[in-house]
Amino acid sequence: MAKSGNWIGAKVLGTLAIETQGLVKRFGRQVAVNRLDLKVPQQSVFGFLGPNGAGKSTTMRMLLGLTTPDEGRISIFGRDLKSNRIATLSEIGATIEAPALYDHASGWLNVDLTRRLRGLKRAETDRVLEVVGLTPVGAKRVSGYSMGMRQRLALARALLGEPKLLILDEPTNGLDPEGIEDMRALLSDLPHQTGVTVFVSSHLLSEVEHVATSVGLIYEGRLILQGEVRSLLSAQTRIVFQVNNPEQAKHIVLARGVADVIANADTIDMLVEQDRSGIAAINRALVEGGLEVSAVSVQLNTLEKLYRDTLSSCSQWAPL
Repeated sequence: MAKSGNWIGAKVLGTLAIETQGLVKRFGRQVAVNRLDLKVPQQSVFGFLGPNGAGKSTTMRMLLGLTTPDEGRISIFGRDLKSNRIATLSEIGATIEAPALYDHASGWLNVDLTRRLRGLKRAETDRVLEVVGLTPVGAKRVSGYSMGMRQRLALARALLGEPKLLILDEPTNGLDPEGIEDMRALLSDLPHQTGVTVFVSSHLLSEVEHVATSVGLIYEGRLILQGEVRSLLSAQTRIVFQVNNPEQAKHIVLARGVADVIANADTIDMLVEQDRSGIAAINRALVEGGLEVSAVSVQLNTLEKLYRDTLSSCSQWAPL
């Protein structure tokens, strides 16, 4: 699973919003993106996650036609990007890196200038400002905007023309907790409100976990995991049993076929299928084995923990 980046969760039906096959990008001897097979379902909020330098920005630049892959194929809504570049890119809105805004101009004018360059109807400016909740401050100069308002304004420009796909680079970067909360709510609502697919990159796994319906985790240019957030986090969970003889308890649990059991000073912890009947069966086996179980706790999975656990299992990558 970790090496292939196979999809985890319900089977993706129909045409994918984004699909890459064997995507590779090199800069000299450095391999920035390494055989990436990405699958992004339509009308999802897809979190593209990984540490700084993992290859997220390079991948997004290839998806937007700003740089050319050395190997591999990119398909957007079932169309090959290389042979359908203009038509495909016309259906994509994006913000990459820090948004460039005219501070001396109003928020409305910032959006309207882009609207004019694209030859869209005047009503588009008012529509996108309403979508991102900036209509009440549209006449205000951008120099007086908070960081959260500036990020929303950049998002409004990306929404011009009703794109089918939004590609957003670190949209919560630099925001305070209130701004992050507002951006979360906005991104979560966009697929329902407009039908758009949202592809959002971030190195903050805990933040994207609140908004993404599916994710891809990338490390050193390789996709190590992808799938539905719900399926990834519910497949297994860590259970801790407080017992009077942890070593004996460990042997009992291992005999039941449970792997990755750790004995501590007065507890054992393990990964099990998140199933109440399975947890109850382990508890029963421990008691029937003559042990005293004084407490049972469930440590819910998180994307951050899943990412670390997956990396620890990737001790050696296959070479290019």
